[in-house]
Amino acid sequence: MYVLGSDDGHATVSRISSTGQLIWSYKLLTPSALTDAAVDPNGNLFVVGFTLPANNTNKSIFGRIYSVWGPYPTGHP
Repeated sequence: MYVLGSDDGHATVSRISSTGQLIWSYKLLTPSALTDAAVDPNGNLFVVGFTLPANNTNKSIFGRIYSVWGPYPTGHP
């Protein structure tokens, strides 16, 4: 399971095991919010959201966390 969240105004993505244990957590470096996520048949996680502040200067975010990274992400989604 994946959980989208926020830490001090920066979007986070966390992977949680079936027993509720944190496997990994990733924090975006840019002030941001993630609004949705989906997993494809290959296990890749896709996320969408936007940069902050949420006004006419913000930008859209689209990212992918590759399943080939194994249990821990090592790069930017």
